[in-house]
Amino acid sequence: MNKLLHTTLVILLIIIAVLLIVINSNAQTIEQRLDRIEDSLHINWNIITVNDSLPQPIYEGIVMSSVNSDQYIFNPSIYINGYSNLYCIKNGSVYLARSTNGLNGWIYTLTNARAGSIIYANGKYYDSYHKWYGGQAFSYYAVSLDGINFTDIATSRTPTGEDRNILFNGDEFYSYGRLQPVPRSITFSRSSDFRNWTSPVEILKSTQSNIEYYHLSVIQTSSGYFGLLNVYYKGNSGQDVEQLPPYADNEHTTAIQLAYSQDGINNWRILNNGKEFITKPAGVKQMFCWMSLINGIVYIYTAQSNRRHTTYENSNINGRYYYSAEYKISLSDLLKYVQ
Repeated sequence: MNKLLHTTLVILLIIIAVLLIVINSNAQTIEQRLDRIEDSLHINWNIITVNDSLPQPIYEGIVMSSVNSDQYIFNPSIYINGYSNLYCIKNGSVYLARSTNGLNGWIYTLTNARAGSIIYANGKYYDSYHKWYGGQAFSYYAVSLDGINFTDIATSRTPTGEDRNILFNGDEFYSYGRLQPVPRSITFSRSSDFRNWTSPVEILKSTQSNIEYYHLSVIQTSSGYFGLLNVYYKGNSGQDVEQLPPYADNEHTTAIQLAYSQDGINNWRILNNGKEFITKPAGVKQMFCWMSLINGIVYIYTAQSNRRHTTYENSNINGRYYYSAEYKISLSDLLKYVQ
């Protein structure tokens, strides 16, 4: 009944707004009038409303941290021969961390990989990372047979953005990146050989001026593609990372929402009315997530910190280092979000 009432009220408000705008608007086109409706009602047409009682990922514990520096995971788990393989930042370098349970007992091996997106497919490790030139981010591509020693094989000749997340769907490599400069949004490109990529196409963009999308970690299931969408809340008046303190509670923080697409390319939509998919622990201001599907369980690893996403707070860390935690949710529970 509550859901029906909510839906009825939303429809009624839309009808009223349409009538008022049609009668009184100075806009000259239907598209302009629809834009005004979205702005006035704060409507995000990418969002689908579902049951608020849906299960959330279960917190398993802190898996990696340091009292002296940032130490965190930046990649989904790669499960090979009974070991969870995770790439992480430790002492300022990229290490491959291996564990039998994915929670503790890590064995660290220094690599020459770059902090980007690393996957395992067809007997090889693939690394996509970026470098900055002239204020633009260009992607580089490297491969490895052992996951430790990587060799560059290609680079993009046009800007591709940063924070790419790579997925191999069995036939092609999919890349989900972030456009630069601002406003930040999610783009998609694809490749059959990990060398030659299509031009990035925007697939997810916020309709609100103080909200932007940072990155999207994606898994493929038999029922479609799910993504952990990292949402960045800018200053309340739209200020970017250069804003100085004091800050309002939600300014320059991030949240994790769940997104879905049937084919991993088109019609991405945000689930559960944009509710946080993972509830941040008390004090945590930033959380970034990566997920992988292993034997019917979705494993999620975070990089999180108690400092805000601003230039000032990143220059005044005061012990608020990045660290990583693990969460889990069964595939059957995840699928409830689209059933």
